This record gives sequence, structure tokens and C-alpha cells, in this order.
Amino acid sequence: MSEIKESNFFSSDVEELDPESVDIKRPMELKELEMSKKFLSLIEDNFSLDDFNLISKAFSLAQEIHEDQVQPDGKAYINHPVEVASSIVENFKIYDRDLIITALLHDSLEDQSERLFAFYVEKNNFFVNTHNILSLQSFVNKFSEEIREIAFLEIRDNFGSPVAERVRRLSKPDFDSLIDSCEEEISLEKRQLIKNKMYKDYFQSLLELSDYGVGVIKCADLLNNTSKNHLLNDGPKKSKLLKKYSPVIKDVIIPFLQKMEKEHPLYEKSQIILDRFVEIYNRDFALAA
Repeated sequence: MSEIKESNFFSSDVEELDPESVDIKRPMELKELEMSKKFLSLIEDNFSLDDFNLISKAFSLAQEIHEDQVQPDGKAYINHPVEVASSIVENFKIYDRDLIITALLHDSLEDQSERLFAFYVEKNNFFVNTHNILSLQSFVNKFSEEIREIAFLEIRDNFGSPVAERVRRLSKPDFDSLIDSCEEEISLEKRQLIKNKMYKDYFQSLLELSDYGVGVIKCADLLNNTSKNHLLNDGPKKSKLLKKYSPVIKDVIIPFLQKMEKEHPLYEKSQIILDRFVEIYNRDFALAA
């Protein structure tokens, strides 16, 4: 296996890349490495060299910011955005560079704005040790909005405003903070019910945007998130996910696909996608409804 070299994905000049030389900084499991190379080959086969280089840059960034995260099934989190981006190309047959970049970064502001902030300050030599500063929860809490805004600007400066704005829209609000702003004391069970309702309404609002690209990514995102629930062991984590996603599939995504307008980029694939969601719902979610 050829060596996969490290690259600076925040440099202003984008060097030519290929699937054998993309930046993979940390040790990777064999399956994860194969997945990464398969994704880059998919992009290389379907996009121009310039588009491939910019998508590869976003891929390297996604790897870096999600390197410490895992999915509910225990697999590396980077698999999720890569699978979402791959699905848009392979299954939805949409070949839009900015859409693929947004898919790769769609969780970056929501989950990892501190990591993006760290890249920004280290790149500009503002602090000697950003990790130590970010380890102070008081600093993160006090400047959370500023940290997220700088993270947004970092995405914008590297990948353009359309990508950054979509990533911002795809970053769900802090539901816990919204609930905490109420003076009423709320039980854990009621809190979770409220959060699930908020998530459902949030998801619905994204599908109603005039920017169809956001809906495309959320559809691929939900399909990826819900297709693996049957692989999880029974327990509180699985039960929580079932209750979260069940109403979104039944009351939001299925009606959305059934009534999809011809102008929507998913229209030609809507029946196939609908059938897949119905299959997933009947297999894993119907009993949780």
C-alpha cells in the first residue's frame, strides 16, 4: 500500500491530489482506509480535477475535525459524512461539487466548531497552545457563539459562501439550551419528548427551504442515520434513536417524498428513496411510533 501523505488543507493554493496521496493523518482501520480510497475514487471518476482537489480538501478537513468521534455503532464518525456524500453521487446521481463538500462538512459547525476554531487560531499563530485554552470549559461556554462564528468564517474562506451557509443551516439549534431557558422544571422524560418535537420541526423547516440542496443532504443524512438502527444492541441508546427518528420518517420525510415537485433534484429518484424509507420504517421504527 502506498504511503498517504499529509497535506495542508488550509493553504490558499490547492495542489493536485489523487486517491493515493490524500491526507490521512491518524492511524486508520483497514475498512476505514478502504472506504476513504473508494470515496476519493468515486469523486475522481465523476468530477473535474479542480473539483476533485477542492472536495479532497474538504475530505481532509472532515477527517481531521471528526477524528475523535464515533457513531452509535462504534465505528469512526468520518464514515457518516463520507457515506452521505457518496450516496448523493452514487444513489441520487447528483454531481454538484459544493453539495458534496457541504455533505462532508454538514456536522462540522454543530459538533466540532471548537476544532475549526482551533485550526483558525493556530494557522494565524494567535495562541501557543489552543488545546489548553479549549480544554477550559468556561472559555468555550463564554465564547461559544464567537467560536461558532469563526468556524463558519473558516469554512466560508476555504470553500465559499454557498457551502458555509448550507452548513450553517444544517447545524441544528442547541435544543437543551432552548429548553433550559424556560423557568419550568422539566423531567428527563419530558425533556426528551420536547427535543424530539423540536428536531421534527427543525427537519421539516429544512425541507421547506427554497434551497433544494439542503433537503438533498438532509434526506441522505437521515437515510444513513436510520438504515443502521437494526444493527444496534437493544438498550436505552437504541430506544432513544428510535423515538427520535420515527416521527420524522413517518410524518415528515415520507409525505415530503410522496408530494415532491418535479423541479426538485430528487424527483426522478423519489420513489426509490421513498420505498427505502418505508422499508426501514416498517422494519425498525413502526413499533416505536
